[in-house]
Amino acid sequence: MKRLLWLGLLFLSTSWLFFVQIFMVPDYNMGLIFLILGIIFSTLAFWKHDFKKLDKKYLLLLIPLLISLIFVPLPFSLGPILLTVGVLLYGLKNYIFKIENANWLFLGISFSGIVLTVQSLFLPIYSTFVAHGHRVDLLSPFTSSTSNILGLKTSISTGIVFVQTYEKTFPFTTTWEKLGFFPWFNMLIGAMLLFFFLPKPRRIGKYILGFLLLSLIYLILRYVIVISLFTQTVNITLLWDPILLSISFIPFALLLIRFAPLKSLDFNLDCFKEFKLNKKQVIAMALVFLFVFSFVGAFVFQDPGTEKQGRILIDELRSDWENSARPIDKEWYGMLSTYDYYCWAEWLDKYYTVDIYVNTTDYNLYSSTNEKLIDGGIDEKAIITSDLLSNYDILILKCPTEMYYPEEIEDIKEFVSNGGGLYLIGDHTNVFGMNFYLNLVSEQFGITFNTDANYELGTGATSIYTPDVLFPHTVMQNVEQFDFLTSCTLTAPITSENVIIGNKVFGEPGT
Repeated sequence: MKRLLWLGLLFLSTSWLFFVQIFMVPDYNMGLIFLILGIIFSTLAFWKHDFKKLDKKYLLLLIPLLISLIFVPLPFSLGPILLTVGVLLYGLKNYIFKIENANWLFLGISFSGIVLTVQSLFLPIYSTFVAHGHRVDLLSPFTSSTSNILGLKTSISTGIVFVQTYEKTFPFTTTWEKLGFFPWFNMLIGAMLLFFFLPKPRRIGKYILGFLLLSLIYLILRYVIVISLFTQTVNITLLWDPILLSISFIPFALLLIRFAPLKSLDFNLDCFKEFKLNKKQVIAMALVFLFVFSFVGAFVFQDPGTEKQGRILIDELRSDWENSARPIDKEWYGMLSTYDYYCWAEWLDKYYTVDIYVNTTDYNLYSSTNEKLIDGGIDEKAIITSDLLSNYDILILKCPTEMYYPEEIEDIKEFVSNGGGLYLIGDHTNVFGMNFYLNLVSEQFGITFNTDANYELGTGATSIYTPDVLFPHTVMQNVEQFDFLTSCTLTAPITSENVIIGNKVFGEPGT
């Protein structure tokens, strides 16, 4: 019966697809169905597995579990909830109703709770890792070769797999999402927990290696089948629909049941027969707590920095789009008056000191009564200089439609290295070349504005970002919601602070 743990892990792992915003708005009803299936299979795996009674004092675990339920929000508290239920059932069964041979129920529910708890801890790591690199071009040759063996006609260029059909050619990038990495990653975490109970250390390495090899083969085969189905149906939901994604991993669980039956797993709880708490154990638990606290703290803490004087310079020298210096009025009409940043600049000026750097050759774009204007002169090569920046704390480069000069870029780099803030605003699909112009500056700091446009997955609507409930970035702590119309993605170093990591979003390349 232990082999049923693979099906339990499958449904527990895929339930997260419905509880968190990976590909869609959470569907708690469907998530609950998958969660219950996971608990059922995990519990059946322990059928008639019995052990000696644990010390009553272990029921004290209910105290930290109940405290965690107060501070940890749903769905991340699902693991502690199941652990609480498991411990309560154990206490009722053994010390109140005294029911014999039913410890398998406690084991199944508690095991499910442990799996969900550990998986929830790794969710931020998954989000960060995938957000910083969706494509897995290394696997594209394997995808193409496997596709050709199975009868598809494919070729590769720059990591993209082109699939030729009778009517058209379809381009496929190999990404973590298309490979089904999220449910697999959750299953890997559960598998590691299972392998921990193997009695012989040598078998652990053997099981891990076998799991990884089987996974690599299966993930590529699964992706090739999805590609084949897409070329026949042109149904893009095949790539991300949570139900289809979950179903597609059932054969993987069945293969694990066949080739990794877990017969030698030993859930021996004899070490818990007596409650022992000595000095060494207290020190060990304290050190574990400090390690977890420090690790989580280092991962989620974002230093807000030192408060500056709030002197802001908005650059209008290189931008003739979304003007910040002239308000909407009865004298100014057309596209430029509609795509207007004046109110944004006025709002900043309510809290900080804002100046706008302009070129008088474009004076017709500005309000003559605007006291915030800093005249760059009539020289066509008016530039941003170190002397100018020395008077400010923040430089805002907004939607540029012209190139920055090399000497400007060097002075901006020096400004940032001396503690100045640089705020860059781009747009979708490299419209008017502005992402290209911004990248001349941003790439000096390892950041690239990509030439794509992002929409909500499934609906095609503009994307809406809701900050994380746990540990939002300092910038987003007081933001309830942020609406994009329409954004591009960023490429940034893995070590960068993640202010916003989008979810349930798809990107279309710029033309």
